[in-house]
Amino acid sequence: MGIRLTARRVRRGSGAPTPLLLGLRARLVGARLVAVVQPRQERILHVGFAAAEPLVLVCELIGRMANLILVSGSAGAVAGAPILAVARPVTAAMTRVRQVLPGRPYAPPPPQERPAAVSAPIEVLADALAAAGEGPAWRAVLGSVAGVGPLAAREAVFRAVGDPDAAASELSVELLHARLHELAALPATGAWSPSLARRHAGGDVLAWAPFELGHLASDAVAVEPTATLLAAIEAAEQSRGAGDPYREARAGAQQLLDVARARQARRRASLSRQLAGLDEAAIEALRLAGDLILSFQWQIAGQASFVPPIGDDAPSIALDPALTPVENAQAYFARYRRAKRALQAVPERLAAADAVLATLDQWATDLALAEDRAEIDAVRADLAGSGWLPGSPSARAPKPATPRGPLRWVSPDGLTVLVGRNSRQNEQVTFTHAARGDLWLHARGVPGAHVVVRSGGRAVPDATRRAAAALAAWFSSARGEARVEVTATDVRHVRRLKGGGLGMVTVLTGETMLVRPCAPEDLDDGAVP
Repeated sequence: MGIRLTARRVRRGSGAPTPLLLGLRARLVGARLVAVVQPRQERILHVGFAAAEPLVLVCELIGRMANLILVSGSAGAVAGAPILAVARPVTAAMTRVRQVLPGRPYAPPPPQERPAAVSAPIEVLADALAAAGEGPAWRAVLGSVAGVGPLAAREAVFRAVGDPDAAASELSVELLHARLHELAALPATGAWSPSLARRHAGGDVLAWAPFELGHLASDAVAVEPTATLLAAIEAAEQSRGAGDPYREARAGAQQLLDVARARQARRRASLSRQLAGLDEAAIEALRLAGDLILSFQWQIAGQASFVPPIGDDAPSIALDPALTPVENAQAYFARYRRAKRALQAVPERLAAADAVLATLDQWATDLALAEDRAEIDAVRADLAGSGWLPGSPSARAPKPATPRGPLRWVSPDGLTVLVGRNSRQNEQVTFTHAARGDLWLHARGVPGAHVVVRSGGRAVPDATRRAAAALAAWFSSARGEARVEVTATDVRHVRRLKGGGLGMVTVLTGETMLVRPCAPEDLDDGAVP
């Protein structure tokens, strides 16, 4: 757990409001942030607010024991203040040392007994190195002073002796003390030099720090400076996939989609097997067998098979000795009718299954491209409304939100371009906003946006056509491709897909162009698709 400034807008969480969140909403609406206090050398922040009563959000950023606690009091003086709400209640059953529960007085975590690194006497460090002997020096640093983590400890040892894993016995205590003091004094000196370490140039971020990570630099690890510590942290979050503020909500919806698609894929496979077992010639042979039995019933008397006297290539017809010839013939006719119906119905059911799979794939693309929580919830609502969620759909459907409308973009030629960024918007773009004669575009063969150029039947300039195609490619599952095929046609050639969900269509005819996917802001900056 951590706390920091962010350049991005804070997003809504992924689940139901917690008691702490409800408490914050009830007490902090309209409040002013008046203080941020850090107890010396502790991973704790007191965030003070001026509200109807003075309030403090205590942020205990202590590894597995991290917690957020709302108390009534003033920042820097919260000991004994009544607890109003807590993120992680700590009960007597969990520990007898320090309970953290609403209504109880707040007790800070026990203070560290080690001296602060910035002011630790050299004798403390000398004793720690002597006790460590041949053990790693950086561990001796961690165990002897406060306010230093493993990265800083290893960096101090590296700057002192050139090897972050050097044994304690190899170090000059004076040099190590000086290097450690340099790092610990950064808040006072302001000599920050933020950096991050990547697995290789442009690779995954391994670590970040407010100082240069010299001890990590190697042939396999690239250390690069960043303009700010915030930039280093955001790069690290993007590298490990934490840059998405909706990742938990998105992952939950994706799991439901994966389950639904697997179920539908199994259904389609079953239908395919049924269709493979339906041969038109074999079906006609059933009808012929019934006709032959009726024609030669006078020659049949309780046998298990019968070869009609119609030539050397006459088929052998299996019979049920317990049935009369007429009953055997009727059984063959009944099998013929069932097979005939199946031959007609299975392809239709296969087409319906393909339409459902296409709809689920479109929803997966909607989810991947969703830019806010309402769009993610819309995917879950579509799943619930279609009966794909386990249990009661109405119970699991998210509360309806107000999703955004289609994107409107004006081309350099002055034409309005509408972009449906999900299934619901696609439905609006194609069947509500578009008019006969408008140009319609969609990435070929993949789920994605419906794009309409409001041309009113006029010829669309090539620059606008290609820009609209680039938008269709960008808002599709092929966004990461270097070049994407995009189909363009008059909107009158677009039809709803039978059995498909909202925004699912088929295209009767159209032309194809190859473009580079471009975001709207890139096109605004003059990018050529």
